[in-house]
Amino acid sequence: MLPARAFAVALDLVDGPRWPALLEALAAHGRYVTSGTIAGPIVELDLRTLHLKDLTLIGSTRQDPRVFTDLVGYI
Repeated sequence: MLPARAFAVALDLVDGPRWPALLEALAAHGRYVTSGTIAGPIVELDLRTLHLKDLTLIGSTRQDPRVFTDLVGYI
């Protein structure tokens, strides 16, 4: 069970200065996926957030076309 206001996964297309707040909002063992940098490509990372919460950071640029179809089906 996740604590109140904590998320298992965050998908971010913006990044930029609000990026650290998204990592803070992740639950322990959470996953963060980025696929865009609309608000800026350079961000600050406190490595303690990464290792103390045991987070996984994923960059995603290209997916098999059926991934989007599957996603729409889930929604």
